[in-house]
Amino acid sequence: MINCIRCQKEGEIINNLPHKGALGEEIKTRVCSLCWEEWSQESVRIINEHRLNLSEPAARGFLSTQMKIFLKL
Repeated sequence: MINCIRCQKEGEIINNLPHKGALGEEIKTRVCSLCWEEWSQESVRIINEHRLNLSEPAARGFLSTQMKIFLKL
């Protein structure tokens, strides 16, 4: 169990590494699995709404920024 930075509640740890590198480690140690699931759904909405092409670095950067805002990192 961890104290989630986003929902401010105690929650379950994310089972697998959600992202690569240091950011993935930070997410795993600071965000609960429920908030990560909410982000997964929100990310699909953002990708579709903004018509992001994730093969473009700018689109990946935009999505990464939105993730950090959503997860309060």
